[in-house]
Amino acid sequence: IVGVYNTSDRIAEYTPVPFPPKYPDAGRADAYGQFLIQELKPRIDAEFRTKPEAEFTGLAGSSLGGLVSLSLGLKHPDVFTRLGVVSPSVWWADREIVSQVNALPTKPALRIWEDIGTQEGDGEEAETVADAQALRDALVARGWVLDDDLKYTEVEGGQHNEAAWSARFGDLLRFLYPVKQ
Repeated sequence: IVGVYNTSDRIAEYTPVPFPPKYPDAGRADAYGQFLIQELKPRIDAEFRTKPEAEFTGLAGSSLGGLVSLSLGLKHPDVFTRLGVVSPSVWWADREIVSQVNALPTKPALRIWEDIGTQEGDGEEAETVADAQALRDALVARGWVLDDDLKYTEVEGGQHNEAAWSARFGDLLRFLYPVKQ
């Protein structure tokens, strides 16, 4: 597991499209993805004993990190096949990520964990959960199967913070990397 440091430009780097008027300079997720794919992953694979093939490579993040993980995974299933989409910012650009899923020509071979806490959303908890459900429903409509290659969880009382995310990270890893008997 490699934790990638985020910069002060994380909003721009973790978003797939701009979102004017408040975020006109956002939407640089593709450049962030190229950094991961062309610079960071090759360095990790060169310096550490890894299984570099896509079938062993995952990408996970929370909030905007969950958004960028799904977006990059959908665009690069030849690099990442296991995605941890934790408390994703589905709201970004009027649910653009749902449109991205709906526009897929075919379902890529991705194993996806998606979750959301019921106490996330800065007063918009019901909308935040509804957004996550809309994303789940779009994935299912494109061919993912719940509890097979898609795990969706609503965490009762779950909040939008690192402590909440770390509490469910073990479950995420067990789903994305199941032990073969």
